[in-house]
Amino acid sequence: MSKHCVCLFLCALAPLCAYAQWTASVYIGKAHTVDANIQATSHPDTNVTFHNVAFDDRSFEGPLYYGLRAGYMLTRSVGFEGELIHVKAFARVHEPLAASGSLPVLGNLTTTFAPDVVLQQYNVSHGLNLLLGNFVLRHTLTDRLGVSFRAGLGVAIPHPEIRGFGATLEEYQLQGAATQLAGGGDFELTRHVFWLAEYKFTATRQHFELGSTTIESTFATHHLVTGLGYRF
Repeated sequence: MSKHCVCLFLCALAPLCAYAQWTASVYIGKAHTVDANIQATSHPDTNVTFHNVAFDDRSFEGPLYYGLRAGYMLTRSVGFEGELIHVKAFARVHEPLAASGSLPVLGNLTTTFAPDVVLQQYNVSHGLNLLLGNFVLRHTLTDRLGVSFRAGLGVAIPHPEIRGFGATLEEYQLQGAATQLAGGGDFELTRHVFWLAEYKFTATRQHFELGSTTIESTFATHHLVTGLGYRF
């Protein structure tokens, strides 16, 4: 490569290097997991779906809902991040709801009853734990105020606490894909410290092996978060 080409390359790279910046932030918030179907299957005769099960989040009960992320802004507008979201969900299995399919204890059914007849507990109380890689777009509105958009893809590392069908499950697991869309703003408090507020939507489908029974459901969750960040 000629000296002239090297100079052109360095000149093109200079604006990126001049701005390139590491960031880190921590936040807390409130989550709401959308009502979802819970399906339990076990060959040869169990295949039951509990429809529109509601979830509690208990975001402000220990362990708290929280999020951590660290990123690298290539320019003022474009960057990449790693993010961990510790969100919880507690199924309301004691509330009567519609169910369909078949259960050995009830036979073929299309009726209404509480899932805790066979599923006494269905929680991810030590976290659904979403580990995500984000693509970030940021726009500066003023010297101190900016807005940003995030799209993320990663995995879930849940800690389910499930009791039912004569078995229990309480352990961390590496599960399927997780996605995120988020938008929010940040305001500079000092040269390095900023305050953030953000709306997030995450989704992941989980399946858990509870003895010989497989239990599946989708966790689609709305989040409102706020916290502090630091630009290095």
